[in-house]
Amino acid sequence: MKHIFLAFALTGILCAVGCSSPARRIDSGGTETITSIDKINVADFNIAADELIQSMLDAGVFSEIQSKPVIMQVGRIKNSTTDMINMSRLTSRITSTLNRSKIARVLATDSASKELAEYNAAIKGTETPMPEIILTGEIIEDSVRAGRTKETTYMFILRLNINGVSAWEDQTEITKQGTRAAVGW
Repeated sequence: MKHIFLAFALTGILCAVGCSSPARRIDSGGTETITSIDKINVADFNIAADELIQSMLDAGVFSEIQSKPVIMQVGRIKNSTTDMINMSRLTSRITSTLNRSKIARVLATDSASKELAEYNAAIKGTETPMPEIILTGEIIEDSVRAGRTKETTYMFILRLNINGVSAWEDQTEITKQGTRAAVGW
């Protein structure tokens, strides 16, 4: 009996070691990334950000503001999911695209940048830059189960506000579905 147990244990260890593959780099937005039903992954953030940026640009909201480039601030993006989310994973792709296109400049919120802006304004006798447009939004999660199948939809909702009024709003949804194994280990 002891030998049979050792044989099964050794076989299990060899299978676990023999079935592993070495780590490798993949495209973080590509089709080889792991898709998790219970979490938002990098590809989800990339898809949502790209769709919402295109919608923003197509709407022409930035052309309504006279000064170019537009001074933008990232406001609160509410997390209504069960995950802890670093919102920079969504907003940095949006703001870097707007910065590169010279459509908008994002107002820095760190203390060193604020001090420098105040210093330069004092020397020039001007005021510190104020945002002309503010990006806000919410990420909402909706999950349903039917037997072993689970489906989760993440709704990425963003708004551009000018003078406290929503000038643009859109949403994109990412839906993922999968089944649980009948037998767990």
